[in-house]
Amino acid sequence: VVGRWSSAEEEITVRVAGDIAAAEWPAVVYIYRYRSYSRTVTLADNSEERVTYSFTIPLLYIALSRARVHCTVILLDYKPDVCKYTDGMLDELRQRSDVCRIIDH
Repeated sequence: VVGRWSSAEEEITVRVAGDIAAAEWPAVVYIYRYRSYSRTVTLADNSEERVTYSFTIPLLYIALSRARVHCTVILLDYKPDVCKYTDGMLDELRQRSDVCRIIDH
């Protein structure tokens, strides 16, 4: 999808995160419906642990790495305290508002 807005000097292109890995963009708006997954894994000592994960981090990394100037992240249905890795990454990004802006609903 390519659209032109009267306030934009150039085209605004909508792409899937995996499809933008080969190019850089002046700015990226990353919109993602947050989903987490849980499963029980067996550790090296044969104990079991419930692990919660999300595909947010790898897809967000692609978006951030392709933005030359700025990245805005819009996370839908985000729930803190579900995945410690996602929470940690978002906490770090919130401290870098010069690079990334986080909007979560």
